[in-house]
Amino acid sequence: MRHRFTPQKKLGGIDIGDIVFDIYSRHELVPILMALQHLYVSCSNELHQILDLIEADFKSKGTKDCGCIGMSYWEALVLTSVRLGCDMDFDLLADLASNHRKLRQTLGLSDWEDCN
Repeated sequence: MRHRFTPQKKLGGIDIGDIVFDIYSRHELVPILMALQHLYVSCSNELHQILDLIEADFKSKGTKDCGCIGMSYWEALVLTSVRLGCDMDFDLLADLASNHRKLRQTLGLSDWEDCN
């Protein structure tokens, strides 16, 4: 049973639109996260169309109504965009998702949560 977004904001989490990025950073992750933030804040119709496609893809692989909540469609979009945009393997993606503050904020997680 999945949701588009995490139904409740996490303790210590900030709104995705309030994340401040270093625009002078040359790291390849920053423009991807900024693009996702723009999509989240300014392009709600397009975002919902993308999330509908992700939902359809997940539904084709199994049933929606059983099992645990799992990751939201937004989290799947963020992690997929980062992995493909930065050409990462899953080990590096898992490490960044656990330890990179801006990525965690974009996922809707706080610094207080344990990701392990």
